[in-house]
Amino acid sequence: MNLLSLVTTSTDRELWLRLGFFLIALLVLSILEILFPRRPLSIKKSYRWFNNLGMVVINSLLLRVVFPGATVGAALFAESNGWGLFHFL
Repeated sequence: MNLLSLVTTSTDRELWLRLGFFLIALLVLSILEILFPRRPLSIKKSYRWFNNLGMVVINSLLLRVVFPGATVGAALFAESNGWGLFHFL
């Protein structure tokens, strides 16, 4: 097995690992919230959970779209100002 196939395999699994850990943590914390509530409900759990999961989805999508563009923008900004190590080479 060469290094390139190892890197490709690990990045392919990264999404499923993240999703798996998120779903396990969500399941465990949801069960704990049902079994041991800390305060009386003021809003329905289904409404609150739906909104929270919606924010998770929106944040994940924005992170996948905005973050790569922001890194490219920062690199272009640094290049135009003559910052960084490669400017001196």
